[in-house]
Amino acid sequence: MKAILILVAGASLLLTTGCWGSLEIQTIHYVTAIGADYKDGEFVLYAQMLDFSDAAKLEGQAKTKKPTVYVGKAAGKSAWDAANKLQASAQQQLFWEQVSTIIVTENVLKADKHLEFLEFTNRYKEIRYNTWIFSTKENIEDIFKAQTFFKFSPLYTLLHEPKEQYRQNSSISPVRLYQFIRSLKDKARSSYLPSLTFNAAFWRENGKNMKLLEIDGADLFQTKRWNGWISRTDLTGWQWVNPKTQSYPVALLADDDISAVMLFKKPRIHIRPQAKWDKAYFDMTITLDAYLVELREAMTENELMERYTKLLEGQILHVFREGIRIHTDVLNLGDTLYRSNPRVWQQMADDHSFVLHNDAIRHLKINIHFNDTGEYKFVPQKQKDEDK
Repeated sequence: MKAILILVAGASLLLTTGCWGSLEIQTIHYVTAIGADYKDGEFVLYAQMLDFSDAAKLEGQAKTKKPTVYVGKAAGKSAWDAANKLQASAQQQLFWEQVSTIIVTENVLKADKHLEFLEFTNRYKEIRYNTWIFSTKENIEDIFKAQTFFKFSPLYTLLHEPKEQYRQNSSISPVRLYQFIRSLKDKARSSYLPSLTFNAAFWRENGKNMKLLEIDGADLFQTKRWNGWISRTDLTGWQWVNPKTQSYPVALLADDDISAVMLFKKPRIHIRPQAKWDKAYFDMTITLDAYLVELREAMTENELMERYTKLLEGQILHVFREGIRIHTDVLNLGDTLYRSNPRVWQQMADDHSFVLHNDAIRHLKINIHFNDTGEYKFVPQKQKDEDK
């Protein structure tokens, strides 16, 4: 009996001394980003792969070479067809669990193929819902090979990590895949994708201009349909109706010169919808925390507040009118009516769930809470009155 037990134990050890189905990590090809274009009736699928050793930041060691970026490209009648071609041509097994970013071109949006591509990402179970998603007019391969600072991995670019820049300058909020899909399905809300481009105007490396990634606008959708693109300049003011906004500087100009710079944070938005004469109207109140960063013109505190209030109101109304132009409720005003009175919203909404008109914003009020002036001093109101 003892001999039998010894033989059984020995056999068990032999069977458990290895993982026969396991793969060495260096033999696995990890896809870090995918992109979709649409040309000549076919999907063109791109895949970015990185050498993860390039991502290591060892203390006290400078990087001596630029990171290696591999880009795969395949065309097919569907995204599935193109993905299968990429996998068939890879030298080792492709793993898609590490995809952190998805990007689609304007060609996909204009051809109304974005829903078909989203169906592909939904059914490809390895691709997670918390990936970032962008749009672009640029060549996807060029975006996947975008330059970085200090020879860091592309994982440290706007493409893969947009949150850090947004904390400092909350212009257009980055979007997760699940957020985009959820908003597309919401019949009373608009959806958007931040659009990526290159900017070579500000940074140089060893005397040569660097082409760095930048968000230059957004592609807008209403009821799953792509309605058009709006530039970042024309979307200035969008951040004041976005509760996610963390920090955004605004310069006050006079005669093409800067009079003051204020940093605004934490907008609190209150929108009251009302139906009147078969039309929807909205009363908006927005409260902002403000910090004075620079003051170059002598003025009173009240004068500064009045000028900034007028400026911010103008920005919001401009964004509203840009949305009207492409038949999109950029500020999601209609959603507030839908939440408060869905029956009335249903009566007013057109075939694309649009309830706005040129006079839909009836009242707009900006409240600025002044928190800090730094070392700057305002002109006393009494002195200002005497000077007049």
